[in-house]
Amino acid sequence: MFRLRSKVLPKSTVQQQTVTPVPNAAVASSPQKDMKSYDEGVTLAALDAALGLSLIVLGQWNAAMGCRRIWQISLPTLVVSQILCPSLVLANCTISSVSGLNFGAYSSFDTAPTDATGQFIFTCSDVQGPVTIRLSTGVANSFTPRQMALGTARLNYNLYIDTARTQIWGDGTGGSSLRTLTPVNNAPTTLDIFGRIPPRQFIPAGNYADTITITIQF
Repeated sequence: MFRLRSKVLPKSTVQQQTVTPVPNAAVASSPQKDMKSYDEGVTLAALDAALGLSLIVLGQWNAAMGCRRIWQISLPTLVVSQILCPSLVLANCTISSVSGLNFGAYSSFDTAPTDATGQFIFTCSDVQGPVTIRLSTGVANSFTPRQMALGTARLNYNLYIDTARTQIWGDGTGGSSLRTLTPVNNAPTTLDIFGRIPPRQFIPAGNYADTITITIQF
C-alpha cells in the first residue's frame, strides 16, 4: 500500500492583537485643585519650567499608532499622565483543518493514473483584498515532479489546483501555479487539493510519504 501522508502547516500567520487605552499615573499626596489638561504638544521640560514639578512618566507615547498623551495637572503637586490609543486589529489567517491525501494501493502494472483528493479549511479576519496560497515542493525540492519517499526510493506524483489536474499547485516557479482568491471575512474557506500518481512506476513495495507546507500570503 502506497500512501501520501500530508502534514500541512501554515508558515506565517499573524496573530490578532488589540491595543486599548492604558492609563498611567504618578500621584503625590495633595488635594486636587486648579485642574488643567495638556496634550502631547507640551513637553516635560515645559511643564517642569511652568509648574516647578518633577514629573514621573509611566508608559510610552506612540505617535505612529495615533496615540495621544494627555497630562492632567492639579496644582501644586498632583500629576496624572494618560495615554489614549485607538483599537488596533491586525489581519490574520489561520488554517483550522487539514485532510491529507491517501492514494491507497498503487500497482506498477496499472495503466491508468492513481488519483486522490485532500482538503484544508482556513479563516481570515480583517484581510484587505485577495490572499495567495502556495504549496511547497516536498522532499523532491521540485514541482516537476514531486516525489514521495521510502528510504532512498522515490515515487513520482503531483498536486493540482484543478480537477482535470493540469495546473500544478506550487509557488509560481518551476512550472507551478499559485492559487489566489478573496476570502469572506471571518468565514471558513474550504479548498481541495487534487493529487495524481502517474502509472507504470516500478519501485520497491512499501509505504511512501511526503510532507507539504501550505503558505497563505496576504
